[in-house]
Amino acid sequence: MASPSLFLLVCVAGISFVLVEAQTCSTVGETFCKSCSNLVLCDANLNELNIPCPTGQVCGNGTTSGDSSGCYILTSTPTNNFALCACTTTPGYLADPFDPSKYQVCIATGIQVEASCPPGEVFDGSGCAVGPTMAPTTAPPTLDCTDKTPGFQTLPPACTSYYACLQDPSNPSQLTPYGPYTCPNAGDVFTGSVCVAESDLLTGIEPYMCTGTETGAFLDTVECNAFHICMGKL
Repeated sequence: MASPSLFLLVCVAGISFVLVEAQTCSTVGETFCKSCSNLVLCDANLNELNIPCPTGQVCGNGTTSGDSSGCYILTSTPTNNFALCACTTTPGYLADPFDPSKYQVCIATGIQVEASCPPGEVFDGSGCAVGPTMAPTTAPPTLDCTDKTPGFQTLPPACTSYYACLQDPSNPSQLTPYGPYTCPNAGDVFTGSVCVAESDLLTGIEPYMCTGTETGAFLDTVECNAFHICMGKL
């Protein structure tokens, strides 16, 4: 489920229109709209998987806590999920609220096509012009101490940052997260105790391989955000 979106009312050449603050992946499995025609799914490494909406559908972020972002048929109900991307006047134009460089050409009820402005320009409600752009914002990482032992934890996927899980003085059985902290030198990664150059960390380390006897999930010896599933003798 996508995190709540922020809206910005932009005025260009005397015409106002709504932009939705750009989103980035912060949660595995999260979905959000990149544009009126493009849905994003966040994979296990918090990379964006782009999913184009089929013809006749537009992307919608949902309007309640139970809604999920997805591609919706223009003529379906309820319309609140994709209202920002659905043309209300035909013929005409509709600015893409998720990507200011794109817009919808409204042909007839339930019929609209996407168009794009030249690089460096945005759609102002009637045409393309040099205007504001929305810079992506990065959500703060989740510091989770659940089922962790007291000490430092690496933050994937880059592994250049880390945080601490320490006992809560008021509740010793509970661990409280502190941080995050970033390795001081570019190219360093956190090993679980110290920051070292990634090139030094990889020297002499053999890639992990299942031995054929263990069963379960095992961390990779090179990539801190990867693991291997071993199935005994399989």
